[in-house]
Amino acid sequence: MNYIDKTTQIYRTNEMTNLYETDFVEWTVQQVQALNNRNLKALDWNNLKEEIEDLGKEQIHAVSSFIKRLIEYKLKLDYSSDIYPRNHW
Repeated sequence: MNYIDKTTQIYRTNEMTNLYETDFVEWTVQQVQALNNRNLKALDWNNLKEEIEDLGKEQIHAVSSFIKRLIEYKLKLDYSSDIYPRNHW
């Protein structure tokens, strides 16, 4: 890779990072286009990595919250004498 190629790559990386910070929706559109076109040079690898990691963490948190809510409702059903909220739980 020559100097011009490296400079161009650094410019594209900085441009993508700026877009990620200023217009997230447009950044996602461009990343999807790059993936669809299999244009590896147009991908913002650092921010893509972070977003994928965060997505995984969000999914784990969502499942954990759902399980906690199910346990809470089951305990309420088992130990509550109120009839009214049973249909809600």
